[in-house]
Amino acid sequence: MTDVCLSRHVDGMSHSWRFDGDNPIIICAFCDEMRDAVSGNVLRPSSTVMDNYPGIKDPTSRDRLGLALAEQQVNLIVSLREIREARGLTVDQVAVTMGLSPFLVIQLEAAGTNPTMSAIRAYAKAVGAYFEFTVTAWEDA
Repeated sequence: MTDVCLSRHVDGMSHSWRFDGDNPIIICAFCDEMRDAVSGNVLRPSSTVMDNYPGIKDPTSRDRLGLALAEQQVNLIVSLREIREARGLTVDQVAVTMGLSPFLVIQLEAAGTNPTMSAIRAYAKAVGAYFEFTVTAWEDA
């Protein structure tokens, strides 16, 4: 599970998880998003989740699907970066392996960009990571 809540606060910055007693539940200390500690599934959206829908008073199912897809994309990028860091690889080393400038690798890792799938695959290969997707029908909660 990656430590990114729906409000995009990342551990070590303004976001941190706290455990809820003996329950297998973790809660974002910043925005109160609640997740299952084992699966990482969101049990309660953050108190600031509406900030993710600027200009939309009443988000539709499509709006919520869009947010969920964006969160999965961010989680993928963050997870790949965490693998790079765990392997002790620098941005410069990954950039050389990919044949890119370090600036482009930093942009890819920013998680706020929209890299192509080929760029994500090249990055994963450079850091020695494997990812797979599960596609399911969207069922709005």
